[in-house]
Amino acid sequence: EEAFEALLRQGSPELLLAFLRGRDEAFRRRLRPAARRFQREATADRLSNPGAGPRFLARLALLGTETWSRLKRPAFWEEDGTFLLRAPTVESPEIRVLLDRRPPWLGEWASWLAARPERRLRRYWKVLRQLERQGQIAAPAGEAYVLGFFEGAGHDPPTLLATLEEDPGLLEAPFWDLFELATDDSDTPREAWLELIPRLAEEGRLDRETLLASCLRALGGDPRPSWGRFFQRLYRSLRPTAREVVQAREELVALLESRNPQVRASALELVRKHVVGELPAGRIAAALGALAGGSGKAAGLAALRLLRDLAEGDPALIPACSEVLVQAVASPQADVQAEALDRVEEWRLLSRPEIGAKLGEALEARASLVAPAHRRRLAAMLQGVREGGTESGCEEGDGGTVPEDLEDLARRIAALDDDLRRAAGLEGASALLRKGVLPEGLLQPSEASWGAIPRLDPVRKLEPV
Repeated sequence: EEAFEALLRQGSPELLLAFLRGRDEAFRRRLRPAARRFQREATADRLSNPGAGPRFLARLALLGTETWSRLKRPAFWEEDGTFLLRAPTVESPEIRVLLDRRPPWLGEWASWLAARPERRLRRYWKVLRQLERQGQIAAPAGEAYVLGFFEGAGHDPPTLLATLEEDPGLLEAPFWDLFELATDDSDTPREAWLELIPRLAEEGRLDRETLLASCLRALGGDPRPSWGRFFQRLYRSLRPTAREVVQAREELVALLESRNPQVRASALELVRKHVVGELPAGRIAAALGALAGGSGKAAGLAALRLLRDLAEGDPALIPACSEVLVQAVASPQADVQAEALDRVEEWRLLSRPEIGAKLGEALEARASLVAPAHRRRLAAMLQGVREGGTESGCEEGDGGTVPEDLEDLARRIAALDDDLRRAAGLEGASALLRKGVLPEGLLQPSEASWGAIPRLDPVRKLEPV
């Protein structure tokens, strides 16, 4: 013990390592009192360098002699950051002393370290991976080790690429485990990965199809916002083709109901561009409720526009759209509420015997959520139905009669000047009429804003509808 203490005062890590090399645990146990005394003396001087000199030597002595129950105390690792500020390798003194000792708790030490917050683990990740490859320890389980890989493997694409060239096995379990961590409240991988992963996919070192599917699966797990943004950016960086998007149509439609508004909005854009026509319209329409009733104005209006397009393509779908419209009426966005009420009126949903009563009850239950500017309108619609009229409050025959030949009316609308047809709000009316659907308000006096017409030729014939 005295000889050990005298050696410590010489201040040489190499002499310390040589003295401890090959010693059994019984011998090391007798050295603990001297190591503890030296550590107390060394840490008394707070101004000394924790990464060198007596304080560093004291920690090496403890690693070579102390029990695991004392070493795993956070204060040993976090008091002054001696080890946490370093990026050790298997050649570093603090790792060499452990490998020479080969304590029975070496694997437990690795697992304990892997369970530390990833900001600290990233400095140790490379040495843990080296020990794992040498067979000194088993791969630590847990999310922190996977995150440590993405944080500790390098700071930029060239460094990351060099790490992967040296250790190709990293593109197996540690890499793919990332897509299972979307709900973890940790920092997302470094920006460099978003640049490197598409490159690895182009080179065939990562399977592109699996990457795209893994991104969508991770997004389907309702990740936290930071993770949602990461997987969205990764998916976009892979530049999926129209064919690949269509292949993932079921997953994308499912994302329309995600709890993450950003995920819903991104999925809606892809569905609108590529999936419409590839799946039954009813399947898509049924998934639009979360978007229509969400907090985003642009996404809500986009969802209702897609709903209208789907219904115009398949009028039989209109009754099934009522549930989406109910959710839209409860949206916190007044413009979305107005658009939903427009659809209820246009499609005369409250007058349909199969859904009118149920829809009226649902709308009345949500009346308190409607913006003040639209409450009177909703109240009038509901009152008109209760009194036996239509939701617009206009009885048949009060503003015109339904023509017997809707096809003829459609032709007359189509023959109108384009500017006049737009000003009168008749866009899309022809398509509905040809399908046997009478748009709401078509026979009522128009409230068109004639000022919206860019130019009005005085010789142009104004034929009333």
